[in-house]
Order: sequence, then C-alpha cells, then structure tokens
Amino acid sequence: MILSRLQVYPAFVNILTSFGAEDGPYTDGRSGFHGDMVKDETGISTFETAYMLKYVECHGRPGTTNPWSVRQMAVYQNFNDSTKLSSCLLIQTSVRAQKGISEAVQDGDTARIFDHWSCLHELYLGTLSDNWAAYIKCLDVKIADINLSVRFTKLGADGLNRVTFKHLQQLSEYSDLLIRLLHALQLNLEVLELLSAETTRRQAGGKRDLAKQYQDFQAALKTCITEHTFLKHHASLVHDSAERLTVVTFLSMGFIRVKSSAGVLHLEATVDMWIYLAIAAPLTLVTLLGWLLWVRRRENLEAREQQHKQKFKDV
Repeated sequence: MILSRLQVYPAFVNILTSFGAEDGPYTDGRSGFHGDMVKDETGISTFETAYMLKYVECHGRPGTTNPWSVRQMAVYQNFNDSTKLSSCLLIQTSVRAQKGISEAVQDGDTARIFDHWSCLHELYLGTLSDNWAAYIKCLDVKIADINLSVRFTKLGADGLNRVTFKHLQQLSEYSDLLIRLLHALQLNLEVLELLSAETTRRQAGGKRDLAKQYQDFQAALKTCITEHTFLKHHASLVHDSAERLTVVTFLSMGFIRVKSSAGVLHLEATVDMWIYLAIAAPLTLVTLLGWLLWVRRRENLEAREQQHKQKFKDV
C-alpha cells in the first residue's frame, strides 16, 4: 500500500526483501542501486533514487567479546525539482543519520535535507564511514593478542602447550568476520560509484545555477569513496595477518615436531595430529555440505519469489 502510494519502482521490492527474517548471514552479500531522472512536457524534472548501504554500529548485546556488527540501511527518494516535494522511504537508518534528520526537523531547517535531491544523501554520506575503523581495530587487537600467545608460547609445568585449538577457532571466527567486512565495504564502494555516475548524468541534464550543489555533493562522494578504500586496505592487511597467524598457530600446537639429524631437518607428526585430522576433516566436510545445501535452498526460494512476482505483474 505504501509503495503504491509513493509510486516506488518495482525493483525496490528486491531491496526490501533483504530486511526480512533470515536464518543465516545471507543478507550480507546483497545490495542494490537505482537512479532515474524524468522530465515532463513542461521541462520539470523528477529524480528517483534508491540504494542499500552497509554501516557499522555497536550492537549492545551483553556477554560478547565483539561489540560491533555490520548492518544495512535502505533509502528511497522521489524528488520533484519544481515543487521541492520529496517522498522518502528510510529503512533501518543508522543512529547518527537519524539524529541528523531529527535535529534538522526540530530546528525547522528542513531545507538542509529537502532543498535539493542530493541533500538527504549527503547527510547519509557524512555518517557512512563511522565506526568502521573502530571495528577493524577491535579485530586487529584480538588477533594481536593471539599472536603474542603464539610467539611467546612454551611448555608449562604440566607439559602442555599454552596454544590450543581454541586459538584456531578464534582466528577462524575473526577471519570470517573480516571477509564479511571486506565484502560489505566493497558493496558500499560499488553503490557509491553508481551514485557518482548518476549524479554526473543529472548534472549534465540539470540547471546550470545548481553547479555548486552538484560539486559539493560529488566532493562528499569522493571523500566517502576514499575513506572506504583506505578502510578496505586496512581490513585486508588485518585479514592477511590472521591467515598467516593461523598457520603459525597450527604449528605451535605441538602437532608437528621438528628434529635435526646429521644436519638434516625432519618433520614428525604426532599422534594428536592424526586425532585432530580425524575429527576436524569430517566436521569441515559436513559444514561445507550444509552450507552448499543452505545456499541452494535460498537460491530456489529466490527463484520461486521471482516467478511469483512475474505472475503478479502479468496479472
């Protein structure tokens, strides 16, 4: 009903489905962008903009060692360049963006948001890079703590090594979080590049007296793209460190012994290593098969949803 009243373009439904209840991290890999500019017979332009972006916020859940989570927000805007009327649909907006919109409304300065189609999006861009660096640093610190345990490990009085399988589990978890973080940053970069290209197209077909507005918005886009590029590079370095440390941690667990005989190094696998492989290999295989089945199930559900939507359109 709301979508029909706002005359939202049909493809926006695909973005909306990303905000439903999910039984896994499926929505991490989804994004979208749509931009259009239509002129009527009198030359009045109407701008339609929609996209999904990822952001980082503190989740506030007690009892967790990682206080951050990657979330997503969606924006739909239909803006009339003559009347300055803007129809908007804002979904799961970040706390800081909500605060910026609320302050503008309370201060009676709504022109700061609705004077031009780009004003609302510029407000979003100003908050998009928040907390990413803190999240990356949080994971970097946790990986560095494991690195210290590995580098200064030694046998205790009971003959047991301080490096355990738990360290491998933690490294695997942090590595997975970094992969998802990198993918989220890449999705944001793609959406920002598309928004920049759409802005260039609108500027070419728009009013010349708005050149300054477009220049400022492109500058904000460029700043956000640069910040995301640096964040992605930093996260890549941390992820590479975690991958290297995983190998070192495995060797530090005492599964492989290095012996020297007549100037020749010999590697000897302990009985514990074969026990570890006998347990870990089947579990890994089961996990991969379960993941593949889950992905296939989601693809089938999406295919049925698309068929249902097509039938609905045909009707």
